[in-house]
Amino acid sequence: MTQDSTRRPRLTNDERRRRLLEIGVELLGERSFWKLSAREVAERAGISVGLLYHYFSGIRPLYLASLKELASRLARATEWPPGVGLARGLQASLTAQVTFAASHSGAWRTLCGAGSPADPEVRAILRELRRVHVDRVLAGLAAGVPPAAARLRLE
Repeated sequence: MTQDSTRRPRLTNDERRRRLLEIGVELLGERSFWKLSAREVAERAGISVGLLYHYFSGIRPLYLASLKELASRLARATEWPPGVGLARGLQASLTAQVTFAASHSGAWRTLCGAGSPADPEVRAILRELRRVHVDRVLAGLAAGVPPAAARLRLE
């Protein structure tokens, strides 16, 4: 029996899930996630639909996981340099955000207008991303500003 040279290497469970998330993030930038089918995602990943359902029970769970991954990437990309104050931290974070938006333009548009505002799971992902940014600003504020009042204004 000869081995086919086009055969893909077998991935571990973690590698396969990671690959599906990569495809999900790519697709967030290409078109509405709701216009995709499980078959299309599976074909792009080079797996069966059944295996896709092993990792994600459908398109919606993959969409939510992909959106969460994209939000995490944005949060990491916009981290403030250690030991900087509010002005430098905001400048660095905003510069990183613009760079991220430019290099992920389609996915950025999806993240900014993600899903339905009535969708509680999408709102929770976006609320967590906003919380990360608010926490950074609060950490950079002068000690004289009451954190509760500042948080209320920032959120």
